[in-house]
Amino acid sequence: MPTREPKGDRVGSTDPGTIPDDVCPPRLREEHPNRERGILTKKDRELLIDSSNGQDSDEQSDDEQDSPNAQTIRNRRYQIRKRVVNSIKDFEVLSRCWEDRDRKRVFETLSKEDSSYLKEVGIFLYLGFQDLGAGKKRFLKEVIEEAEHRRGRDVRVTVSSTLDNGLSYQIEIDETSSSPTKAD
Repeated sequence: MPTREPKGDRVGSTDPGTIPDDVCPPRLREEHPNRERGILTKKDRELLIDSSNGQDSDEQSDDEQDSPNAQTIRNRRYQIRKRVVNSIKDFEVLSRCWEDRDRKRVFETLSKEDSSYLKEVGIFLYLGFQDLGAGKKRFLKEVIEEAEHRRGRDVRVTVSSTLDNGLSYQIEIDETSSSPTKAD
């Protein structure tokens, strides 16, 4: 796969100036095209997978950027961004209103298929917060405390980080009341 300049560092890259080969591995082309629609349509997945192996729009000539095909691609990418924003907003409804048993079934299904999907969700969110320059430690603390609160647990979370041979996080959870109020 040809390397190209990233818009920002990517997880797993040893060289921040290149996108590693595992960003869009070839197996995605085989596994994803025929599954049901989620956030992305079949055509959206094809576009993103194909464009990850080709030129960035920043590398295209002025003629290529003005072509009808380039405009179609920009429109599709815009529609994808809108759907992703709305899908992320839907997680408030899912996390607050969806029955626990349905959430559990989704995660059981995903973990049976391939647990890397769950890891990718975490990576996507982490990179998004990193792009914003948001306080990662405060975010992690608030997420864990709110999730445990919704389960009826009163916890105190401490997140610390060190920068020795790389950035590392330590998360400590002090459970002052570990008996959930809701039945699992």
